[in-house]
Amino acid sequence: MEYFKADLAICEEIGDKIGYSRTIGNMSLIYSEKYDLANELDCYEKKLSICEEIGDMQGIANALGGIGLVQEWKGEHATAMQNYQKNLQIFEELGDKEGISLTTSNIGNIYFANKDYSKAIEYYDRAIKIGRELRINYYLCSYLYYKANTLYKLKDPSAIALNDEAAKLSKEVEREESIFKTKVLKYKLEFMFSDDIDDRKNIIEKLKEILDKEEDKATIAELNYEIALLLYELKYDVNEYKDKAITLFNELYKDCKFIAYKNRVEELNRLIAI
Repeated sequence: MEYFKADLAICEEIGDKIGYSRTIGNMSLIYSEKYDLANELDCYEKKLSICEEIGDMQGIANALGGIGLVQEWKGEHATAMQNYQKNLQIFEELGDKEGISLTTSNIGNIYFANKDYSKAIEYYDRAIKIGRELRINYYLCSYLYYKANTLYKLKDPSAIALNDEAAKLSKEVEREESIFKTKVLKYKLEFMFSDDIDDRKNIIEKLKEILDKEEDKATIAELNYEIALLLYELKYDVNEYKDKAITLFNELYKDCKFIAYKNRVEELNRLIAI
């Protein structure tokens, strides 16, 4: 970060606006990795301003997409959607198919968050079509997972094959986050479509085994959340996993204002203690 700050100062001193845009964009990625939403948003807004000044349409689209993503994470869905639509229009004008696929996927995520599953699938399908055409498997595995997860919400068994494809691609491109998500969804789908109580109990035990080996705080919270929901389906005591997930999600939300963490807590609090 210090290197980028020094580089930024030089760009400002010599009036290198293209260099400034590139460097501020790199800084936004570092803030993103640190979940520093305020500074990430500030970087994207500065990038947008300088790109508008120099007429860099690709840079404008990227900045709008970044701003929209931060707004989405914060739960500001209306403004995020506005920025995604603007950045989608620019990508379409530029003929940037990869950019179109990323943006349509992001738009799908907003529809998913608002439980408009038919619209979410419509946009995921657009992203998937381009992902297959361009063979951008690093992103395609996510698009496939998003659609599979939406179909899971709809209790549609076609989610199984789609998630299997997403899992296969995730392993090929070594995308750890997607590998984890598709594995958990696989177990949830097996649980949903099994009528055997022993099979369902075994699936929960498999998730517990994954939990016992996990060290990442956010992943531990997510696994406790998923286990609590499955136990609730079986009308078993959920309090141990529910309470652990709520504690961790509250801590995570305190450090990083991801609306998803807050939503998880609210959902778990609605579970009736048995």
